[in-house]
Amino acid sequence: MTEPVRTLALDPELARRIRLVGLDVDGVLTEGGIFLGDVDGRRLEFKRFDIRDGLGIKMLQRAGIDVAIITGRVSDAVALRARELAITDVVQDEHARKVPALRRLLVAKGIAERDVAFVGDDLPDLGVLRIVGL
Repeated sequence: MTEPVRTLALDPELARRIRLVGLDVDGVLTEGGIFLGDVDGRRLEFKRFDIRDGLGIKMLQRAGIDVAIITGRVSDAVALRARELAITDVVQDEHARKVPALRRLLVAKGIAERDVAFVGDDLPDLGVLRIVGL
Protein backbone atom coordinates (compact mmCIF):
# COMPACT_ATOMS: atom_id res chain seq x y z
CA MET A 1 0.00 0.00 0.00
CA THR A 2 1.31 3.44 -0.92
CA GLU A 3 1.79 6.05 1.79
CA PRO A 4 -0.54 9.03 1.35
CA VAL A 5 1.15 12.25 0.37
CA ARG A 6 1.41 14.59 3.33
CA THR A 7 1.41 18.31 2.92
CA LEU A 8 2.25 21.03 5.36
CA ALA A 9 -0.63 23.38 6.02
CA LEU A 10 0.54 26.93 5.42
CA ASP A 11 -0.98 29.75 7.40
CA PRO A 12 -2.07 32.27 4.73
CA GLU A 13 -1.47 35.14 7.16
CA LEU A 14 2.14 34.02 7.59
CA ALA A 15 2.67 33.99 3.83
CA ARG A 16 1.09 37.44 3.43
CA ARG A 17 3.64 38.93 5.85
CA ILE A 18 6.68 37.87 3.80
CA ARG A 19 8.71 40.88 2.66
CA LEU A 20 11.95 39.14 1.73
CA VAL A 21 12.82 35.72 0.34
CA GLY A 22 16.37 34.57 0.99
CA LEU A 23 17.93 31.87 -1.14
CA ASP A 24 20.89 29.56 -0.80
CA VAL A 25 22.48 28.67 -4.15
CA ASP A 26 24.02 25.20 -4.40
CA GLY A 27 21.21 22.67 -4.25
CA VAL A 28 18.53 25.38 -4.28
CA LEU A 29 19.08 27.47 -7.42
CA THR A 30 21.25 24.70 -8.90
CA GLU A 31 21.06 20.92 -8.78
CA GLY A 32 24.01 20.96 -6.41
CA GLY A 33 26.84 20.12 -8.79
CA ILE A 34 29.81 22.35 -9.55
CA PHE A 35 31.90 22.29 -12.72
CA LEU A 36 35.52 23.18 -12.00
CA GLY A 37 38.22 23.94 -14.52
CA ASP A 38 41.55 25.64 -14.96
CA VAL A 39 42.62 27.87 -17.84
CA ASP A 40 46.18 29.17 -17.81
CA GLY A 41 46.35 28.71 -14.05
CA ARG A 42 43.09 30.56 -13.45
CA ARG A 43 40.46 28.56 -11.58
CA LEU A 44 37.06 28.54 -13.26
CA GLU A 45 33.79 27.51 -11.68
CA PHE A 46 30.54 26.96 -13.54
CA LYS A 47 27.06 26.35 -12.17
CA ARG A 48 23.92 25.28 -13.97
CA PHE A 49 20.97 27.42 -12.88
CA ASP A 50 17.37 26.41 -13.55
CA ILE A 51 15.60 28.95 -15.75
CA ARG A 52 12.28 28.34 -13.95
CA ASP A 53 13.76 29.63 -10.71
CA GLY A 54 14.53 32.86 -12.52
CA LEU A 55 10.89 33.26 -13.49
CA GLY A 56 9.79 32.65 -9.90
CA ILE A 57 12.27 35.24 -8.64
CA LYS A 58 10.99 37.80 -11.15
CA MET A 59 7.42 37.08 -10.02
CA LEU A 60 8.40 37.71 -6.38
CA GLN A 61 10.11 40.98 -7.33
CA ARG A 62 7.07 42.14 -9.33
CA ALA A 63 4.92 41.39 -6.27
CA GLY A 64 7.11 43.77 -4.25
CA ILE A 65 8.99 41.06 -2.34
CA ASP A 66 12.74 41.55 -1.96
CA VAL A 67 14.97 38.63 -2.94
CA ALA A 68 18.41 38.02 -1.47
CA ILE A 69 21.08 35.39 -2.06
CA ILE A 70 23.00 34.17 0.98
CA THR A 71 25.48 31.44 0.13
CA GLY A 72 28.49 29.87 1.77
CA ARG A 73 30.49 29.63 -1.43
CA VAL A 74 32.13 32.47 -3.37
CA SER A 75 31.57 32.23 -7.12
CA ASP A 76 31.60 34.58 -10.10
CA ALA A 77 28.73 32.51 -11.51
CA VAL A 78 26.51 33.53 -8.58
CA ALA A 79 27.34 37.21 -9.04
CA LEU A 80 26.56 36.94 -12.75
CA ARG A 81 23.22 35.19 -12.18
CA ALA A 82 22.28 37.71 -9.50
CA ARG A 83 22.97 40.59 -11.91
CA GLU A 84 20.83 38.90 -14.59
CA LEU A 85 17.95 38.68 -12.12
CA ALA A 86 18.45 42.18 -10.65
CA ILE A 87 19.16 40.73 -7.20
CA THR A 88 21.24 43.37 -5.46
CA ASP A 89 21.43 41.76 -2.03
CA VAL A 90 24.04 39.03 -2.47
CA VAL A 91 26.19 37.62 0.33
CA GLN A 92 28.86 35.09 -0.62
CA ASP A 93 30.64 34.04 2.56
CA GLU A 94 33.10 31.16 2.35
CA HIS A 95 32.82 30.77 6.13
CA ALA A 96 29.04 30.23 5.84
CA ARG A 97 28.13 32.90 8.41
CA LYS A 98 24.59 33.13 7.12
CA VAL A 99 22.75 34.21 10.28
CA PRO A 100 24.84 37.35 10.89
CA ALA A 101 24.69 38.16 7.17
CA LEU A 102 20.90 37.89 7.15
CA ARG A 103 20.56 39.96 10.31
CA ARG A 104 22.74 42.77 8.86
CA LEU A 105 20.61 42.77 5.72
CA LEU A 106 17.37 42.90 7.70
CA VAL A 107 18.58 45.80 9.85
CA ALA A 108 19.56 47.72 6.71
CA LYS A 109 16.15 47.09 5.15
CA GLY A 110 14.06 47.46 8.31
CA ILE A 111 12.57 43.97 7.97
CA ALA A 112 11.76 41.66 10.90
CA GLU A 113 13.02 38.05 10.91
CA ARG A 114 9.42 36.78 11.05
CA ASP A 115 8.75 38.55 7.73
CA VAL A 116 11.38 36.48 5.89
CA ALA A 117 11.12 33.20 4.02
CA PHE A 118 14.32 31.29 3.34
CA VAL A 119 15.03 28.36 1.05
CA GLY A 120 18.02 26.22 1.96
CA ASP A 121 18.99 22.58 1.61
CA ASP A 122 21.95 21.83 3.86
CA LEU A 123 23.33 22.09 7.39
CA PRO A 124 24.75 25.62 6.98
CA ASP A 125 21.16 26.78 6.31
CA LEU A 126 19.70 25.48 9.57
CA GLY A 127 20.59 28.55 11.62
CA VAL A 128 18.76 30.83 9.20
CA LEU A 129 15.80 28.47 8.89
CA ARG A 130 15.40 28.51 12.68
CA ILE A 131 15.05 32.29 12.93
CA VAL A 132 12.91 33.22 9.91
CA GLY A 133 9.12 33.21 9.68
CA LEU A 134 8.82 30.73 6.83
